[in-house]
Amino acid sequence: MNNLNSTSDNLIKTRLAEADLYCNQGLNEEARLIYLELLKLTGDKSHPFHTEVESRLKGLQINGMETVLSGKTDSTTSLEDLKPEDLKQHQDNKFNSCIVLMDAGFHSEAIKELKTLLETGYRTGIIRAKIGESYLRLDMPFEALEHFQEALEDTQLPKDEQLDVLYQLALTHERTGAVPKAIESLEQIIRLDPSFRNAKQRLKELSQTAQKYGRFYYLIRNQFLSEEQLNRSKELAKQGKKSIESILLNQFDIDKTELGRSLSEYYRCLFVEFDELEVGSIPSCVHGIKEHFFRTNSCAPIREKSGTLIVALDNPHDLV
Repeated sequence: MNNLNSTSDNLIKTRLAEADLYCNQGLNEEARLIYLELLKLTGDKSHPFHTEVESRLKGLQINGMETVLSGKTDSTTSLEDLKPEDLKQHQDNKFNSCIVLMDAGFHSEAIKELKTLLETGYRTGIIRAKIGESYLRLDMPFEALEHFQEALEDTQLPKDEQLDVLYQLALTHERTGAVPKAIESLEQIIRLDPSFRNAKQRLKELSQTAQKYGRFYYLIRNQFLSEEQLNRSKELAKQGKKSIESILLNQFDIDKTELGRSLSEYYRCLFVEFDELEVGSIPSCVHGIKEHFFRTNSCAPIREKSGTLIVALDNPHDLV
């Protein structure tokens, strides 16, 4: 019985702490709902926490006028009406409250408030970085990537913050399987500060792994292909004087779409699957050029757009 009461008391304390955080953040409606919930849970005044909950609820209802120094404005005050120094104080306190929410694990609430703060133009790079961090905590890496990338667009972002955002960007890219982009972020870090954390070692490890498997790293990483199968496909390609890609498609049943994604990632350009039915008219800029030219130069015209000739190549690195 004592253990049951202890568990109930701990729950009430936890919910009270949560409501206090909401109050400090200015989320009075959220706090009020928790207090009402706790009033029902504590029953009547005989419960040791009932009076405390009731007092906090009344205090919340009475305290309708919130001061700028508490990080909030009252319902009749507009941010535009604040003096510059008061607005700065309001923004600083609101930002600190967001950090408290993040530290307490209330990441959805923190994101909501950070986005509100972002609309005021306050420290946009740092705010976007914090939003990205919160999305990571919520296991939403693609949303995090978007905000990390936008954070780096802030030209006022301090160097130490820039390095931290780039590092988180690299880790998140690696987590989502975008290894080439992770490598790019690590390279940026090293250009700014070669000794930053373990960036140099991480870059070396990722680069070695990516180079080992080359244009098929995507397939290996996503377990469409094993290292043993890749080695075998290379042997068969050499014996049959065929491309490794054709062996993977025809003998190892690798899906053409996934193979295309692997090639796109490696060459960093769009994969186009040839479809004879979609071949249009010959672009005007290549009229008169013999077929032998394209065979010799390993390229083929696809279409002409606004005076620009779009060509397909087996190996886009041939353009370098």
